[in-house]
Amino acid sequence: MLVKNTTVNYLVEYVLLTLPTYTFFDNFDETQYKALSSLLICLLSKANNDIDHKLEFLIMKKILLPCLYSSLLYSFCTFVSAAPIESQKLLSQSYKTCDNNARGIIEQASCLKDEAERQDTQLNNTYKKLQSHLNTQQKAKLLTSQRLWLQSHQSDSELETILYGNSQPDNLQLEWNSIQRIAIRTTQLQRYLDLVQ
Repeated sequence: MLVKNTTVNYLVEYVLLTLPTYTFFDNFDETQYKALSSLLICLLSKANNDIDHKLEFLIMKKILLPCLYSSLLYSFCTFVSAAPIESQKLLSQSYKTCDNNARGIIEQASCLKDEAERQDTQLNNTYKKLQSHLNTQQKAKLLTSQRLWLQSHQSDSELETILYGNSQPDNLQLEWNSIQRIAIRTTQLQRYLDLVQ
């Protein structure tokens, strides 16, 4: 007989209500949800020590592993979505000062234009430094990689031009996105440079 205290029942109800919708939950009827609830009660309360090992395996395979998978996927997505925020640390202090003092969209645009030039120069300098430390085969691979990155950067810019509007704030956003991509690429090349120095 399962022990059903109110805390465990509340927790089970919470888990059932907050579980993401997966394809294997789509066809659950009321009986199957009750069965799932009973399994969770059993699992959480540890009141039934005689659970068959096959049932434990079923619980792991059908309930806990998909939940673990979703948790890991969520963590990965959170990490990836945080990447652009980290690129703000790559911006120059000159840009940050300029942007903080900017009064209006025209001054902001000027700050972004200057930062784009700085970032482009920094990318080119980092690329040249890295290239100087590589052998012939490595240089060829770097050149291929950089050309592919440039194509991707250009392609992203073209896509964003179509997706964004044509207002001044949209144009600022396009410039900002380009700066971020360049700053991230510079950081990537700098890591390679640190590796070979």
